[in-house]
Amino acid sequence: MRWSCNITHRKVRRKKFRFFFQEFQELSCIRRSGSAVRDTRLSFVLATATREDLITLATELGETLGSKETKITLKDVILKSVDYEEKYVKELLLAIAEERKARVEEEKVRARAETEERERSKRLELEFEERKRKDEMEFVLQKLRFHHNTSLSQTEYRVRFRAIGFKTQMRSTNPDPSIRS
Repeated sequence: MRWSCNITHRKVRRKKFRFFFQEFQELSCIRRSGSAVRDTRLSFVLATATREDLITLATELGETLGSKETKITLKDVILKSVDYEEKYVKELLLAIAEERKARVEEEKVRARAETEERERSKRLELEFEERKRKDEMEFVLQKLRFHHNTSLSQTEYRVRFRAIGFKTQMRSTNPDPSIRS
């Protein structure tokens, strides 16, 4: 089993090496051809850029675009532009990408702040509701205590007295002293 694993790993390594070797050969052929070097370097930057960045770059270069341009057609439009200058286009594209990243980061921060603000206001509202419920319950309890204290009349005293007397009578008439009421 281990032997077969080694073989598969070797095969994978060989495939990776072949792939990288082929890429290296293609790049060396392009470098030899002269003018293709410029396009290859910038085309890598253009290939890694987002579609939004390429659209912005093309409009900055003064190109008119259709409504649904693909990245490949945008790259071709930029490379064939009249105002195309490799250094300028590269710097402009990097600036556009940085601006977009800053804008996205700013939107994330703003969204996070809005979320925190909503959570804070919700928490404060819940605390307010809880305090309000506690105050209402306290008010009801005070009202019941006040009503209970003021409504003690002679009959309630008699009932209490009778209940106490009844307990003492039960104790005296109970034959088993271990049972208590």
